[in-house]
Amino acid sequence: LFGQQFRRNWRRELQLVRLVACGASNPRIARQLAVADKTVRNQLSALLVKVGAADRVQLALLARDAGIA
Repeated sequence: LFGQQFRRNWRRELQLVRLVACGASNPRIARQLAVADKTVRNQLSALLVKVGAADRVQLALLARDAGIA
């Protein structure tokens, strides 16, 4: 189910999840995606709610279990 949710999401969300799963900080993610740090925080918060993850660690674990990261 989790993997299916990710596969339906936008490419940017997948990039964000993969970077979080690799342990990247928000500033590093912002640099890699060429967006503001605030944008990363906003997108990450929305993504956590969307997939029902409590925090970025749980998001990374869910992504790993789904074969996303």
